Amino acid sequence: MSNSPAKVAAVPVKQTNIHDTGENSLNIANEAGGHLQINIEKLEYTPVNGRQDCLPFLSASRNELENDYSISDLRIIKKFSTDYYQLLVTADEEVLNSNIISFDSRRALTKYYVPEEIFERCSSLKLEGQKELKTFPAIICSENTKLYGETDPDQECAFGYIKAISTEYSSVKVVFKPLLTFPQSILNDPVNAVFFNLRTDTPVRELNHSAWYVKQANIFEAFFQAGISGIPGPDERGF
Repeated sequence: MSNSPAKVAAVPVKQTNIHDTGENSLNIANEAGGHLQINIEKLEYTPVNGRQDCLPFLSASRNELENDYSISDLRIIKKFSTDYYQLLVTADEEVLNSNIISFDSRRALTKYYVPEEIFERCSSLKLEGQKELKTFPAIICSENTKLYGETDPDQECAFGYIKAISTEYSSVKVVFKPLLTFPQSILNDPVNAVFFNLRTDTPVRELNHSAWYVKQANIFEAFFQAGISGIPGPDERGF
């Protein structure tokens, strides 16, 4: 197994649910009949490729173990918000290799880019605001290569979460953890864009404009409607 983020394609969906069964345990089950019970304090398992920090994750699209998520990943995944997600867009074409993005502070979580309540709670990037932002799942991508909701058919973006935020005088740096990648064209589809709460009415859209956005949408429902499986989530729409 590779340590790189898994690639996800559009396939028939079968749900995988992660349930918090107690203070230190998780139960993961999918429609194919697979179950994985995890006790965080007394974990016993066979290491995957010698990695002591990882467990195999049961794919929703195939009844086989194919992705490695660490215990730290699973703890974060089970707390993912289903009300908001983050969209981080950059001009850096190598962003999925570096796992870090730098934004001009004028393009990071301003009133134009986030719901009003998130601006009030999080945009100052004080400690409590950062903590809340880290519970929002994230899509990380390079800018579209074309206007009008089109991009290179081979362009990939990532689904993951934010690990660290650093502020400087005029810039903000964000370190992220990619969990998997998928074709960016999925976000550009006009029907899918409605579920992801993305604009479709202008030539220059969010995916053409480097910025740090927060979108009010259930990202897991959006992936479900787009026919995408393999997306790890906290509960009912975590696939």
